[in-house]
Amino acid sequence: MREDAKSWKVEKNDLVLRTMPGYLHAGSNNSRNILLRTPPDAARLAVEVFMESSPKVQFEHAGVVWYYDDDHYVSLFHEVLGGKPQMQMVIEKAGKPGFRVLNFSAPGLWLRLVIKDGKALSQCRKTPEEKWRTVGEAPLPTPKNTDLRPRVGIMAGGAPKDAMRKVRFRDFRVVTVE
Repeated sequence: MREDAKSWKVEKNDLVLRTMPGYLHAGSNNSRNILLRTPPDAARLAVEVFMESSPKVQFEHAGVVWYYDDDHYVSLFHEVLGGKPQMQMVIEKAGKPGFRVLNFSAPGLWLRLVIKDGKALSQCRKTPEEKWRTVGEAPLPTPKNTDLRPRVGIMAGGAPKDAMRKVRFRDFRVVTVE
């Protein structure tokens, strides 16, 4: 969505995405290169991805998103908040955001959004062997327009205009869960 084709590429089985200026948050809705796909029809699923990210400035972020439209989504970002990288879940419904934050960071992280029973659960971990750490849980922000189907994907934003920082994603998967 809002593609800048020169700002992403596939390299050695990784998707490399330049962190562009812009935000999906509230009134901004100007994020670029939100790479989305339609998930399978399943009542209970998890979206997982491994991400290498080193955000540097306030609100610079990258992560995974469950997206209906610019005003109805759930995301899990590795984001600079208060001067340090942390994990932040953003739940936006009708253009009004809510937040859950976990003081947890690493240059490489597994991100996970579990979608089941009308809720989204956001989790992260450093290695596949670790237990998932919960960032937050919230009701899905479903829009009034019931024709909108959710899409899942990855994104990065909030960087200064001339920053040439990149985020690497690999092992993106959508799996059914119990």
